[in-house]
Amino acid sequence: PFNAALCPAGSIMTSSIVNTSVPLHDNCPTLFIVGARKCGTTSLYQYISKHPDFTGIFLDAGARAGETFYFSKKYEEMTWREYVALFANRSSTMTGESSVDNFVQCEVPRRLFESCGRQPKIVVLLRDPISRFESNFFMRVDLLLRAYDEGTAIGVVVNQTVETMTKKMKIKKFHAQDVQRSWANLTCAFKASGNIAFEGLYYVHLQNWLCNFPSENILIINTEEFSQYPC
Repeated sequence: PFNAALCPAGSIMTSSIVNTSVPLHDNCPTLFIVGARKCGTTSLYQYISKHPDFTGIFLDAGARAGETFYFSKKYEEMTWREYVALFANRSSTMTGESSVDNFVQCEVPRRLFESCGRQPKIVVLLRDPISRFESNFFMRVDLLLRAYDEGTAIGVVVNQTVETMTKKMKIKKFHAQDVQRSWANLTCAFKASGNIAFEGLYYVHLQNWLCNFPSENILIINTEEFSQYPC
C-alpha cells in the first residue's frame, strides 16, 4: 500500500498545494496511458479508441498510436496550444494519449498535475519485468535501435544494462536492502529508454507517480491478465 510518509520532501501529494493549487489549464485530455513500455499500452489505447465516447489520435501510426511525448521530451519546446491542437479533430466527449515515456520520465507526474490537476485519469500497465525486458530488447533489434542488430546477444545487453544501473545506484546512494526509503534517489537516474533494466524497476516509478499525482486517479493493470481478458 502507498505510504505518503515515504515520499521525499517537496512531493505534491504531501504538500498543501495538492488541495489549494489551480490547474494551469482546463482543456486537458481525459485519459493518459503512461506505460510501462512493451506492456500493451498501444493495444489498450486502440481498444479504448473504438468506444464511441472516446476519440484517439494517430491511430494509423502503428506502435506510435496515441503518443505525443509532450510531458516528457517536448515539454520545453512545444506550447500548450500546440499540444491540445493534436486532439482538436474529435467527435466525442473524451480523448487522451498513450506516451510510454511518461511512466519513467521523473518530471512527468508533477508536470501533469500542475497542468491539469485532478482532471485526468491515469492507466499503468505492468508486465513481468523479465518478459518486458526481452520484448524491449527484441524491439530494438527489429528496429535497429541503439546499434542493436541480429548479431546483438541479449546476454551481453543484460550484463551491460545491469552493470550501468548498478553503478548509478551506488552514485545515487540507492540501497536495495531499504528500497522503501531510498527509492527517490533513483527516480531521475536515467531518461526514458535510457536503460532497459531501469524501466523495469516498477516500484521506483510507481512511487514517484503516487507521490506526485492523486492515487485515486491511477489504475494499475497487470498485462498478463489484460492479454487474457481484454474485455
